[in-house]
Amino acid sequence: MPRKLKATLLKNLKKIREDRSLSQKKVAEGLGIAQSYYCDMENGISEISAVRLWQISKLLDVDMESFFDEGQVRNAGNDRLRQRLESMESKVKHLELSLKSAPGETPNWQITP
Repeated sequence: MPRKLKATLLKNLKKIREDRSLSQKKVAEGLGIAQSYYCDMENGISEISAVRLWQISKLLDVDMESFFDEGQVRNAGNDRLRQRLESMESKVKHLELSLKSAPGETPNWQITP
């Protein structure tokens, strides 16, 4: 991921979490992961997978696009970046459909780091 886009993602992730008055510990608990691991993700030490970002967006009740500065993506002029974002969105939609296709079942979507 380009450095500027990653910086925007991390900045927005922290801002959205703080806007909801949530601690890193509370978000980590909601994701079923250690607070230290969430801290590493928010600080850019550990990578955030597309599925994990989707989980965070659901927990914080925001669209995944909220984590990205749209102007930055538009101005990047990077076709590969756009393809990766489209691929990530496709994977998220597939995951959402698979969760909806199993009514009555409790989805187990906690992913261990």
